[in-house]
Amino acid sequence: MLRLPHGEVAINTLRAVRVSKRNRRDKPVCNIGKDHLMEMVGRRIADTRVLRLIRKWLDAGVIEDGEWSGTEKGTPQGAVISPLLANIYLHYVLDQWTDQWRQKAQGDVIIVRYADDAVIGFQHQPEA
Repeated sequence: MLRLPHGEVAINTLRAVRVSKRNRRDKPVCNIGKDHLMEMVGRRIADTRVLRLIRKWLDAGVIEDGEWSGTEKGTPQGAVISPLLANIYLHYVLDQWTDQWRQKAQGDVIIVRYADDAVIGFQHQPEA
């Protein structure tokens, strides 16, 4: 196994993330069901008016080549609500999973997350 100094590993990881983001720029990346997402949002927000507004955002659909089409899954790409919804979703599926994983991991588990991007590091390769 190739051993790199910690600084080089971090730099190479960030380069890979940047290339990955560049390659997915115009592709939809969220396939979570709207009802499941609204259940998660409902755990954090009690105001029914806000929940109704978020549901309208999710049901807004997309316009491609001048034609509207509804969406069954996902969040509106590029909408101002998308980063908030991504943070709520990732809190339940990534952050809480990481907390559970740390309890049984043999070594350190490190996660750096900003909005919907994450870099996860494991001390031991078999756990990665």
